[in-house]
Amino acid sequence: MAQFTTPDGVGLYYEEYGTGTPVLFIHEFAGDHRSWQPQVRRFSRAYRCITYNARGYPPSDVPPDPAAYSMDIAVADAVALLDHLGIDRAHVVGISMGGFTTLHLGLRHPDRALSLTVAGAGYGAPPDKQQAFRDECETIARAFETEGAESVAVRYSQGPARVQFQNKDPHGWAEFAAQLGEHSSLGSALTMRGVQMGRPSLYDLTDDLAQLTVPTLIITGDEDEGCLEPDLMLKRTIPAAGLLMVPRTGHTVNLEEPELFNSVLADFLVRAEHGTWGLRDPRSLATSTTGMDEDTRDSPTREAEPTYDYDEQTALIVVDVQNDFADPRGSLYVKGGEEVPEVINREIRAAREAGATVVYTADWHPEHTPHFAKDGGIWPDHCIAGTWGAEFHPDLDVKGTTVRKGTGGEDGYSGFTVEDPVTHERTETGMDELLHTHGIRKVVVVGLATDYCVKATALDARAKGYDTTVLTRAVRAVDLAEGDGDRALQEMTGAGIHVV
Repeated sequence: MAQFTTPDGVGLYYEEYGTGTPVLFIHEFAGDHRSWQPQVRRFSRAYRCITYNARGYPPSDVPPDPAAYSMDIAVADAVALLDHLGIDRAHVVGISMGGFTTLHLGLRHPDRALSLTVAGAGYGAPPDKQQAFRDECETIARAFETEGAESVAVRYSQGPARVQFQNKDPHGWAEFAAQLGEHSSLGSALTMRGVQMGRPSLYDLTDDLAQLTVPTLIITGDEDEGCLEPDLMLKRTIPAAGLLMVPRTGHTVNLEEPELFNSVLADFLVRAEHGTWGLRDPRSLATSTTGMDEDTRDSPTREAEPTYDYDEQTALIVVDVQNDFADPRGSLYVKGGEEVPEVINREIRAAREAGATVVYTADWHPEHTPHFAKDGGIWPDHCIAGTWGAEFHPDLDVKGTTVRKGTGGEDGYSGFTVEDPVTHERTETGMDELLHTHGIRKVVVVGLATDYCVKATALDARAKGYDTTVLTRAVRAVDLAEGDGDRALQEMTGAGIHVV
């Protein structure tokens, strides 16, 4: 039980219980830190649980200036609390208004989130319902101002998505309603106008959502009508999203069905933390219902996704699509590596048609190098200069400049730099100079492997100032440790790379 001051001078009340990996809980408009009690009791046994009251919710401060309330500020407050507690990354769990805050935090600060749990988020999001929702927000704000919180709570707590809670658990519902009535009338009105009414539609954020690779769990009640369609959209748009729809349940899902909520959340947190909550398999996005339609039967890896929008200032970097990685007979075969040449060839064709630059990288090792296990490294012999394993996969369309790496025995993960395995001195491969010569500003990275050479190349590209994109449909991971590929995608996202 403590309070800290945000950068703009607002005092926020928070509580924390337990030790371990941090879990930050963000409450809904009609709730406060007390709304998470069933979750805190469960998860504080194994996690460091943090709850807090948003600004406008005593004992947090209630700044009277309307400009002190917005979705941007709500996200900033959550991040400020993490900073105050010295927490670099946390699992973030939010419901309703707190769910929106959680989602926006993931979009703006993916490097701060181990995972995102977004429950009951969606009210007012569909474009055709946005104005009606804003009108209702204004009505609610005026009611808090004229009638007071205690009076408003009686009606608000019996809304269409609250009666489920009332019917299932009258005692729990009465406690919820009473706590709502204790809220600040002024703080509630300001929050309703500034945060709820002023937030952008989720449908205006689909491009950003499609790049979100932080493990995400979406939870909604099947009788929470305002959330059903938006949450399906989130599931279909966020590559790392899973959706739980709880039967015969309304908006207050964590209080209505706490045992189910906690059970699913517990499994999700473990999987997210251990890197086993991956991105959606792109094959599941096929337009065919069964995969047996005529258009796809000859090519099981064919996908309906469009290629990147290339132009003359873009370079497509094709990383290490060589036999030792991409052929099942290769000495360092990457599972699924033989699938990427066809996908990459489509990107190559699109890039060339748009006048973009296509560059290939290739490991080109001497017979002995500290990179190899026989010489003290960790890898089996692979891509030895002049051998079959070092050749590009025969299905790959190779027409362009090749940048070879590791030629002198260096560790050659990145297409931009190599590192001496003894002195750790880094030297340039010539890739950066080549791209500058062609006037390149944007880079698209594809190839093998996600968790090593693709990641190293993309991170170097971003560090050198290139707008960098990694196409997940055109990469595969070694996964030396389970989940390495997904963790690499998260690391790249955190570095400002577009992972799509």
